[in-house]
Formats: sequence, C-alpha cells, structure tokens
Amino acid sequence: MSRLAFFLSGTLLFMAAGFCLAEELRQIDFRDAVQPILRRHCYRCHGLKNKEAGLQLNRRGSVLSVGDSDEPIVVPGDVNASLLIHRIQNDAYGDIMPPDSDPLSSREIETLKNWIAQGAVWPDELS
Repeated sequence: MSRLAFFLSGTLLFMAAGFCLAEELRQIDFRDAVQPILRRHCYRCHGLKNKEAGLQLNRRGSVLSVGDSDEPIVVPGDVNASLLIHRIQNDAYGDIMPPDSDPLSSREIETLKNWIAQGAVWPDELS
C-alpha cells in the first residue's frame, strides 16, 4: 500500500471516529431529536389513543415507569436497563418494535441511546 493510500485511509478512519464521538457528546434535544422518532415509530400503538401493553410513549410519566412487563421502559442514565432500547433492537425481548413497519434506523437507535445515557431529559411543557 502506498504511503498516500495509507495516510488517506487512516485520515478517513480518524474522521469517522471523530464524527461518532461528536454525535455521542452532542446534547440530545427531546423536542428536535427524540419526540419525532417516537411520533414516527411508536405513537400509533403507544400514544394518546392506544396504550398497547399498558404503555404510552407520549407521556413522560409512562416512559419513566413500567409497562405490563413490569420492567422499566427508560432508566435515565442507564441504556442497558431501559426496555425501550431492548425492544427496538433485540428479539430476545419479543418482537422487534415496531412490529408492523420498518425498524428504526441505526442512527435513530443511537439517538435514543444517547438521550437515555444523557439522562433522558424531557421538558416539562412536553410531558
């Protein structure tokens, strides 16, 4: 491999790693980043009109509690303890959500994970 090719490939890897780190460090805004994901993928079954599995993802109190599974839906600061993340990416917890449409993109999943890791901040006026 030529020095130039080696240098360019190393530079690209460094830039990609920097982008991923910047994405993790960026404060996730509920209104702009999280609520649109929940609205697009979840509210149809877990919103104002429907509360399948006893879960309403348009209400902070519901998201920060437990559904019919008796497992915490979102644990602020703890991605691994948050059932929401398991249900959107791991079929060991049942059907991958949402079951009747396209799955969340990897970017949407990372946004939700980062939001939870950052404390799952949900403004009072949107609760």
